Amino acid sequence: MLPHRTDDLRARFATLACKPDASLSLAEGAFLIAAEAEPELDVKAQVLRLDALAEAAWPHVHGLDDDRTRVQALLRFLYEDYGLRGNVADYYDPRNSYLNEVLDRRLGIPITLATVIIEVGRRVGLDLRGVGFPCHFLVKPPTGIPGFIDPFDPSRMLTVQCCRTLLHEATEGRIPFDLRFLEPVGPRTILVRILRNLKSLHIDCGQPIAALADVDRILLLSPHESLEYRDRGLLRLGLGLNGPAADDLCRYLVEHPKAVDRCEIEERIEAARATNWNVS
Repeated sequence: MLPHRTDDLRARFATLACKPDASLSLAEGAFLIAAEAEPELDVKAQVLRLDALAEAAWPHVHGLDDDRTRVQALLRFLYEDYGLRGNVADYYDPRNSYLNEVLDRRLGIPITLATVIIEVGRRVGLDLRGVGFPCHFLVKPPTGIPGFIDPFDPSRMLTVQCCRTLLHEATEGRIPFDLRFLEPVGPRTILVRILRNLKSLHIDCGQPIAALADVDRILLLSPHESLEYRDRGLLRLGLGLNGPAADDLCRYLVEHPKAVDRCEIEERIEAARATNWNVS
């Protein structure tokens, strides 16, 4: 069972996850994700930090002639004055995925740096949107400004061709470029991607309980993510939660009847049910 404080945080996250994208707070969701790793974190106080950052940014963008110059001024403030930067030296540090740590250390990965840009931008009147580009999250500036902002290097705008090259280099050509990769995404998609990053890190670090918490919250945000039921089932199986594991794995097979791993998953289900029956 979750500790009381963590249980409260999960309930708050579940309430947030039920909201439509138009009223779903990206900032609150990101801080609630961080708070499960640091239960004493005051989520409301952390949101106020973004308000204060926007107040500090306001004189830099107010009164400028157009959105292009306002965006440039905002980025100069965030990266030169505030000191925001990409954590190239330790990209896979989990702290890069927790928004409070990003604000504390001024270090992050593209998606959390983008979250700061988007949230501060919104507070100063700029419509900046996240772009769920594979391998490297981007930011779309307001309508009429061509290109995309690279949160790791905001000094230049990326063209479509730059994005095509970036994808080819990052994936060694394994993922073919698609213009749909450059479509803006909402806060729900951003939060899911943050949690998927954390899930991958927690699995790699041998932290199945933390990874299970990540999957649980992904499914609160997006309950139709069928592959997550497989992953949750396998994590539950590893933790001895055999009954719930079998349920998750069965759901995965119902939604993917021709899954390439069907035989393996059926064996896991059979073993889980046998063990669960013996225990009960």
